[in-house]
Amino acid sequence: MHESRSWLNLLIVFFVTLGSLSYGYSASIIASTLGQPEFLKYFKLREGIDANATALLGATNGLFQTGGLLGALAIGYCSDRFSRRGSILISSTVLVVGGGLQAGSVLIGSGYALAGWVGYATYPMKGNIQWRLPLALQVVWPAMLIAGTYFLPESPRWLLQQDRTDEALAVLKRIHHDVKDSAGNFAVREYHAMEEQFAIDKSMGDGTFKELVTKPHNLKRVVIGFLTMFAAQSTGTLVINNYGVTLYSNVGYSGRVAIALTAGWVTVSILGNYITSLFVDRLGRVRFMIIGFTGITCVLIGEVICLALLETRTSFGISAAAIFFLFGHIAFFSSCIDATTYIYASEIFPTYLRAKGLSLSLSGLFLGSLVYTQAAPSALSAIGWKYYLIFIILSAAFVAVLCLYFPETKNLSLEEIARLFGDPIAVELSRISDKDAEALDVAIESSQASKQTVQHMEKV
Repeated sequence: MHESRSWLNLLIVFFVTLGSLSYGYSASIIASTLGQPEFLKYFKLREGIDANATALLGATNGLFQTGGLLGALAIGYCSDRFSRRGSILISSTVLVVGGGLQAGSVLIGSGYALAGWVGYATYPMKGNIQWRLPLALQVVWPAMLIAGTYFLPESPRWLLQQDRTDEALAVLKRIHHDVKDSAGNFAVREYHAMEEQFAIDKSMGDGTFKELVTKPHNLKRVVIGFLTMFAAQSTGTLVINNYGVTLYSNVGYSGRVAIALTAGWVTVSILGNYITSLFVDRLGRVRFMIIGFTGITCVLIGEVICLALLETRTSFGISAAAIFFLFGHIAFFSSCIDATTYIYASEIFPTYLRAKGLSLSLSGLFLGSLVYTQAAPSALSAIGWKYYLIFIILSAAFVAVLCLYFPETKNLSLEEIARLFGDPIAVELSRISDKDAEALDVAIESSQASKQTVQHMEKV
């Protein structure tokens, strides 16, 4: 049985990807902005010149991550209450307003790559336009997402949760439309599996946050999801991104060259994310993350050796090696960890708990980001390269955790993953043979005919 896809699939992916672009740009633009002389002068953030500059730089990053933490905790409720499309619309609107306020502020971000090069392009500009323009561009991508939201179909699983069964089936038939499957058999099978699994899930609980933390099989999901996202930030990737200009300055590169290196560093993530799309379903999520965290541990060891040597000598070769290891870091992170962690953390939860479960998982991302970026300016100033030792130890430790405790989810449908956590499942479509699929089609048709007969009799 082969899954069929339509052009609608591509359109959905395109518009939803604008959400990733919006987050990536907003999260990354701070890196180049903190390297813009006019921005640092305007807000009195010049280290060694302005009082409390180091603490304020940490607070700037910390406030962003605090907002992300609050948003992550709220999105679980919003996604269930206002639908998946509705929550996208709300979040995009907040991004547009927030981006506009930042660009016009007189008080005290693939998106990462774009933000880096925008910062590089505006560096030669004079005056406040040097930093206002990159901040203003934050509104473009969420504005496009707002427009696209009106053309996106609602999540069929959310529709099923709301007992809007006919709409859920209609969406699946649109998504899987194929001239070779004019009867929509694949969509009907998937809908049947979703419906049966949802009935089982519904009998197990009411889908509250309390259920996530009081039932052992769900608590295991929460711990795994939270650790997955927290561990991703424990590689130090946001510290390197947000304070890239400072890090490159420490190895002898400053000004526009440092901003160019920061932009080039995040640009590697485009190729890395493409590699993820090619191999994550073949190699598996857990194996991919094991490769990524192992690789990052190795390159960070190389980085700290280079930085330690540069404390006692000046060497172009060692400086080049330090930059090579930083680029090796983003290569491993973007190809094996970045998108993989989002995929894994979202698919381990059953449908009726997915939004709230992912919400708690994402809180791990922002909590880790808050801790590491808030401490970074003071830590880099006080202990320098020794700050990296935290990321080396945590990345290496997580490799062991992955090997021992994390179940593999590749080649399983969202409903079938429940079996990995001891939950009953209704239908295993990934393992069904063509013969069994045909028998299932007959059974579904018979069941639908029976339901229609009952409904007709009830009306009579």
